[in-house]
Amino acid sequence: MNKSRWILVALILPILLATFALNAQSRTDVPAGLKLANLKALDLEGNEVALSKYQGKVVLLDVWATWCGPCVKQRPILKQLAEKHGEKLVILPVSVDDDPKTVKAFIEKHGGKATELYYTEQLIKDIGGANSIPTFVVFDKAGDAKAKMVGGRSLEAWEELLKDHLG
Repeated sequence: MNKSRWILVALILPILLATFALNAQSRTDVPAGLKLANLKALDLEGNEVALSKYQGKVVLLDVWATWCGPCVKQRPILKQLAEKHGEKLVILPVSVDDDPKTVKAFIEKHGGKATELYYTEQLIKDIGGANSIPTFVVFDKAGDAKAKMVGGRSLEAWEELLKDHLG
């Protein structure tokens, strides 16, 4: 490569890396009027679960998969977050794995929450899609969607994001 190409690479590479980093933890638009009361998922036995039963608490909907490294990495962080905030915060993991049995096997091996859910196509459509995972949607105590994000976060970043809703 000649010198001008190296300079071009040196200028473009940081921009590309910064763009990738921003996309890894990006906020996306929350669909207008998205309410927890309108959402349903499945439990791991295939039974329908109305998410309205969690209204009155801050809810963090976590769309994840067992094969997704960043998703799995978030689980202990989300567990710490849930333990710290107790009854004020409900974290609802919703798996998009091909088969609920895969999720059950993962939970048996690695542990999980009492409430582990499985996606429905309608749920994913209602939240405006989940083109990348993990995808998170934050609902306030009234059940209104307040934020939708793609990518994992540190415990401190979650605390900052949720502080206005948990107060």
